[in-house]
Order: sequence, then structure tokens, then C-alpha cells
Amino acid sequence: MRDHLIDGVNFLATDNLKRSQRDASGELSATACTWRTRNGQFDREFALSLVSNEQEALYEIEEALKRIDQSTYGICGNCEKAIMKARLDAVPFARLCVNCQSTIEKDRRRPVPQGRRSPSGGRRRRRSGEAEE
Repeated sequence: MRDHLIDGVNFLATDNLKRSQRDASGELSATACTWRTRNGQFDREFALSLVSNEQEALYEIEEALKRIDQSTYGICGNCEKAIMKARLDAVPFARLCVNCQSTIEKDRRRPVPQGRRSPSGGRRRRRSGEAEE
């Protein structure tokens, strides 16, 4: 898996650089230039996104290898319980058990309470006789 990701990162980076150099060298006609530039920008951004994702996966694999060396592979980094084999089969570099990962993902989606502010962002106006907050 690690070697496959490294090969993918190298291919995308090399291919992206070749296209950028060809575009810069003026090999494109003026008519095709605008169309290719727009598509090329999207392609480069997409390729860079893939490279970034694969580099992140490589990092996670390296960290999993370290956990194997430290005899902590397969143990949840949060609750310290064993991570189920099915999860490790699906995501070999998983750091957290399904329950802990779910909790973290749910917490990320929860909106942060805004407090008692008016829509304009200022403090709520007090009514006469109401105590100050």
C-alpha cells in the first residue's frame, strides 16, 4: 500500500510538472490556450489535491508502522481499547476505534452556540427594569 501511494504521488507530481512546462513553453495555439488554461488549472488543482491526500495517507501509514514498533498498533489512541479487526482491515492505519472516531466526527458537525447576541452581533438590548448580564 505504501509503495503504491508513493508511486501515485510521484506520477501525479511529475505529470503535473510536465504539463505546466509544456504550457509555459508556448506549444499551445492561442485558441486552445484559454480552454486549456481553464482545464489545466482545474487539472493541476485536482492533481495537487490527490497528491496531498496521498501524502497524508503515507504519513498515516508511517505512523501506523511506528505504532507496530511500539506495540501500540490496534489500540485506540483515545479510549485505549482494542480496535476491531474489521476496522483495521478496512483502514489499516486507523488510530481510533469506531466509537471514538464517530464521537469526534459528530462533535465537529455540531454548531457552536452563539450566546445571547442580537442578529446585528451586539448585546441584546435590556428592557426597562431588567438586570444587566
